Amino acid sequence: MILVTCGMHFQPFDRLVQAADEYASTTNEKVVIQKGPSKYNCRYAESFECIAKEKMSELMASADVVVMQGGWGALCEAIDKKKRIVAVPRIEGVEHIHDQEQIVRKLDNLGCVVGVYDIKDLPAAIKLAKIKNFAGLERGSNQIIADQIKKWFPVHKRKNIKMLVATHIKYDGIPKDAMYLPVRVNNAASEDDFGYQGDDDGENISQKNPNYCELTVVYWGWKNLQCDYIGLSHYRRYFSDNKSIFNRLLFRKKKNDEILDYETADELCSQYDLILPKRRIYFIESLFSHYAHTHDVAHLIRTREVINEICPSYLSSFDKVMKRTWSHMFNMFLMRKSLADSYCDWLFPILFKLEGKIDLRGLSPFDARLYGRISELLLDVWIDANHIPYKEIGFVQLGKENWPKKIYSFVMAKFFGKHYTRSR
Repeated sequence: MILVTCGMHFQPFDRLVQAADEYASTTNEKVVIQKGPSKYNCRYAESFECIAKEKMSELMASADVVVMQGGWGALCEAIDKKKRIVAVPRIEGVEHIHDQEQIVRKLDNLGCVVGVYDIKDLPAAIKLAKIKNFAGLERGSNQIIADQIKKWFPVHKRKNIKMLVATHIKYDGIPKDAMYLPVRVNNAASEDDFGYQGDDDGENISQKNPNYCELTVVYWGWKNLQCDYIGLSHYRRYFSDNKSIFNRLLFRKKKNDEILDYETADELCSQYDLILPKRRIYFIESLFSHYAHTHDVAHLIRTREVINEICPSYLSSFDKVMKRTWSHMFNMFLMRKSLADSYCDWLFPILFKLEGKIDLRGLSPFDARLYGRISELLLDVWIDANHIPYKEIGFVQLGKENWPKKIYSFVMAKFFGKHYTRSR
């Protein structure tokens, strides 16, 4: 039996799934494909998206040859089990956000796997794997493995992280950490200059700020910055350092001391491609009903129409998210730049198309900020549709928050139909 495993990375590996299915049409051997999020419909091989770990272990044990993606962890596990391995690296930027070819070539050179660098060579690689004398991989503790990887692929550990701080005023509370870059919103309409980066340099949508809010900063960073990770915070709202409540109460005296610093961010980014603020839970409201009670629900209806027009595969995720009672708010995130590029490539065409479906005339300045408001909900749609794993951490709000007034406004909107007229 030939077992093909693609993992559960959010970017589909259609190239391998199709090639394995075509191979199945040429052999009497049983071919089983774990295809992950791939939409390719297998005609000759037995296929499934995912199964329980125990069942996968059984398939692995009985497989004569295992065809795998080039992920380090999965390859090491298969090598430990002394399996005959054909490794197909995903293409960076298309099928994965990392480069898998270096690892596959190194293990190929060591005799641990048969590497496939042109998918047309898959049948020949499987044939070779059946007769090849594979070498084992000397392994010890996790630290030994980590040290070996460092020897193979020496890299500079420190990441280039840019946390954009959206602000319309000069604010002394913005962190001095070099990771933070204050960006002035609506700079195209500003006559003065107080020394911050403007959202109107290079390719930009600064003039849309009255309707897009902090998204003009996101757009500017997307189009004009080169970095490893990019994020968004607000001049009075930042990610926190993720320390426990006990540590904060015991050692912290000021909110500013809890703001995420570079060292902690660098550590988080080494483990996660996407970091989000703790979700906001509405308990008695779905996201759709909360929007209907606080704003004009026609905005969401038009948004659904646009998604159905230009990216209908996201429609089920949109409907799913609208039924939730929680969301990741504020348009805050910290994510790998290549992943942020993919998000922006999806988000902004939807919003630009939506502009043609909503009449802004007669709306108050608060109500006209609707595109920034809608995007808060669309982030979770994109995450759900692409099966992107993420890490939630806390955030800190500088200045005072009037929670009694927030709760009062929420109740008045829910039960008495009183729409919001200002930020809460």
